Amino acid sequence: MDKHYNQGWWTQIKYGIEFNTAIDPDSISVESIYITDSSDQKLNSITLYPISNNKKIKVINQEPYIPDASYELHVASNLEGLNGKHLKTHVTIPFSIK
Repeated sequence: MDKHYNQGWWTQIKYGIEFNTAIDPDSISVESIYITDSSDQKLNSITLYPISNNKKIKVINQEPYIPDASYELHVASNLEGLNGKHLKTHVTIPFSIK
């Protein structure tokens, strides 16, 4: 996770998600990979960047996070590999901004 700090606010945190197999680019969307806030509301400012032949995805929130807030990064089971297989389970990774 890369962090950049500007004038007392977190301006950007980039997550990188690496997969064992290439992901079908048609299944990469804000419905399959997203971030929610502590009220379980999806952030609308997420951009996804597939890299490394779709085996990695950068997840970037284009808006600043709120300090002392909690968030969750979600990778939904509807994400599909080029081999036609979906993820077995929905993965949720909690994180907070300090």
